[in-house]
Amino acid sequence: MPTKKIASKEEILINVRRVFALSGPEGASMRSLAKEVGISPSVFYHYYSDRDSLLLEMFNFTTKQLGLARKNLPPTEDKKELLRQRVDFQIEHMEEIVAIMKYFLHFKNNFPKNKSGYVPETACTHMLEILGDTKDSMQKAKVMTHAVNGFALEYFPNMPTNSEREELVDYVTEFLYPGAFENLKIDDNRKGVKIKTK
Repeated sequence: MPTKKIASKEEILINVRRVFALSGPEGASMRSLAKEVGISPSVFYHYYSDRDSLLLEMFNFTTKQLGLARKNLPPTEDKKELLRQRVDFQIEHMEEIVAIMKYFLHFKNNFPKNKSGYVPETACTHMLEILGDTKDSMQKAKVMTHAVNGFALEYFPNMPTNSEREELVDYVTEFLYPGAFENLKIDDNRKGVKIKTK
């Protein structure tokens, strides 16, 4: 394959993200990434000493880009519409989401445990912004994030058609909304955990 000119580090990271989202760590040697991206391995080594530093920068770059894109969403006070907007955003950016999830799973031991598990709390920011600061908002945000990101992982790399995407976003929103905003009580008994509304 002839090599193509990659003009910037940003373009390298975008291409690495695409390849990593598609093939995960198994397809992410420096040589295979260079080949897939269409540049010589020496260009990678000019910027990065090894694969892990390249993937870390891709992870940080992607996380930052998602945050910036989310800030451009139109403001709304309606909580349900805000949830729908965030679900749609995650589906629209499924390549980025899948790359971040695969990175986290591969490098999980590099992430310190926090009060809600191992997933960095910043991964749930988009849902925390909807829920506000309540006693159980972090746990709810984490569950909501996992649910939505699971669909991104299921569909990737095949973006749903417009009608499929709309139906999926509506369904996920309708499913998550009551649990996010109704006052729920967890009843933990010997037969299992039941969720009851107050």
